[in-house]
This record gives sequence, structure tokens and C-alpha cells, in this order.
Amino acid sequence: ELLVSDLLSTISALVVRTEFCKKVEDAGGLDIIKHAIVAFQSNDKLMRQCFKVLKALAGNDEVKIHLVQNGIAPLVISSVNYHKNSNTTVILGLGCIAALTLRCAENSKAFFEADAPEVIYNCMITHREDANVQKNASWAIRNMVSRSRYQTNKFLELGVEEILKDNLKKICQS
Repeated sequence: ELLVSDLLSTISALVVRTEFCKKVEDAGGLDIIKHAIVAFQSNDKLMRQCFKVLKALAGNDEVKIHLVQNGIAPLVISSVNYHKNSNTTVILGLGCIAALTLRCAENSKAFFEADAPEVIYNCMITHREDANVQKNASWAIRNMVSRSRYQTNKFLELGVEEILKDNLKKICQS
């Protein structure tokens, strides 16, 4: 586990340009990340490393699409849900969702079908007072619905609007 964690940490630190994202994909990095998520889902620290590297790889739009086409969405959602009580892991997981769904309707659809709205909502409820959870959840919602308007109704049904309104009040009061 330590070796995998160190490997993921190194990759996320090195993937600072779009062509480096492609090199990681070409070298089989996407399969390594998927395997790590499946094999070590209960390891909170390792899931944080996975979320960091996935967010970094999402800097390349082509790699971002390939990640989701290869089944990363349900794995991310499952892992965020598994660690929903860890605010640090939730922050990184929601940031990962936001990055992977940015400007990509197909990726948004895959996350939607993997029950992202429910998991995002539950994280927002669980970490009601954590500004970073609320911020990353808001970004994830925005990115999911901006090119996939049909998803808006699900978020509204869950009650996300009230949480967002409360967050806005908190911001205005400070």
C-alpha cells in the first residue's frame, strides 16, 4: 500500500502539463489508478492520493474522457460514499468529480448514472459546516448540470437548493 501511495503521489506531482497526462495514460496509468481504487478502497489516505491524481489527469480533456469511458465514475462515487465521514477525503473526492465533469456532458452523465447527486447531497449534509466541502460540492453540481440540464431536477428533489441558499446566507453574513 505504501508503494502505491508513493507512486500516486509522485504521479500527481509530476502531471503539471497536459502532455504529461497523456504520457501517464499511454504508460497504463489509468489501469493502475482503477486497480488501486478497487484494491484499497478502505484506505482513506490512498483514496485521497487517487483523487489527487485523477484531478490532475483531468487537466487533459482527452484523458479525462478516457478515464470516465473506462469506468472511473462509479469507482469515485463509491469511494467518496465509503469515506463520507472524512471531510478531507470528501473534499478531494468532490474536487475530483468537479474536475472530471468540467465541460463534459458525457462524463457528467456517467457520474449522474453512478448516483453522484445522492452522494454529493449526503456529503453536503454530513459536513454542513465545512466550507471546503460545501464549495467543492457546489462546483461538482455546477459542472454536472451546466451541460446536462436534465440533471437539475434530481438535485432539486434531493433538497440541494436549500443547502446552497443557506451557504449563500453564511457567505453574505461574514
